[in-house]
Amino acid sequence: MTSSQSGGTYGLSFREVSKTYGGSRLRPALENFSLEVTPGEIVGMVGLNGAGKTTALRIAAGLTSASSGKVFVRGHDVALEKVRASSQLGFVPEYPYFESDVGSLKLLQYFAGYHDIHGNPAIQQCRDLLVKVGLEGQETARLRTFSQGMKKRFSLAAALIGSPAVLLLDEIVNGLDPEGVYFVRQLLLDLRREKKAILLSSHVLSELQDTADRFAIVHRGRLVKLFSRDALRKVGPLPLRITLSNFDQQAVDLISSYGRVSVEENRIWVYDLKVDPGELSAALGRSNYRIIDLRIEEPSLEHVFLELVREKDSNPKKEVK
Repeated sequence: MTSSQSGGTYGLSFREVSKTYGGSRLRPALENFSLEVTPGEIVGMVGLNGAGKTTALRIAAGLTSASSGKVFVRGHDVALEKVRASSQLGFVPEYPYFESDVGSLKLLQYFAGYHDIHGNPAIQQCRDLLVKVGLEGQETARLRTFSQGMKKRFSLAAALIGSPAVLLLDEIVNGLDPEGVYFVRQLLLDLRREKKAILLSSHVLSELQDTADRFAIVHRGRLVKLFSRDALRKVGPLPLRITLSNFDQQAVDLISSYGRVSVEENRIWVYDLKVDPGELSAALGRSNYRIIDLRIEEPSLEHVFLELVREKDSNPKKEVK
């Protein structure tokens, strides 16, 4: 059996990948990480800083090697068939860096050469890509004049040269204004319709929730949960959100007797509520607290993520389902 045959999916496949930096005595940056991203699918990786998300992306891009395990891009082993795998993959790092004193079209043409695309076909494809990422009219502009958001768009154009089947995107909306975020979201949906397999990480969990088909929760180097957007809608139990006009610490103490609380400004989230919401509302009224709003929170990726991390940290050996 060849590595191409053993790669399984024709998108992106991680097979029990581990990575340890600085010796085996340290906790692995990535441990027994297995994940598949199929063509026409967007998978969002969610995790705290240092969870292993960027390490996974860099291994898949061939920028660092795995300590063990394998990664396949369209069936090609990244370690053993690096050239063939790389030709099918586009990568946008969190902080893209390019030669700053070169025009955008000229630099894209240079990158196209690595894909064996030259002459008029390279010029045409690079012009089309600048249009696709919203940089039409910037063909001769030097990258040192670009804003951070424009550099992110340019990095997307560079990643799309040669029409790769797999895209790795690290914090793609970081540094973008609301218009840029909306533009990138629409572009990702277009790329999904083109049957690209897309793996992206982001701290903007609301953006992932609106874009990704599945979510991979990564914590301390391990994939602790993988679930679909439909599964997110069915998650429970959900927290109760309370907003008070006369918020104080005594209110927090009172509500804490009815469940586990989290506080932000004058809003209180109550998890694992022990009573009916009406009973808690009545108790607040008896203590002369004025309720502006009391509602069951809508399911959110942030809620699921924080609960999974809390559960995993409180019981590291427990398998999270």
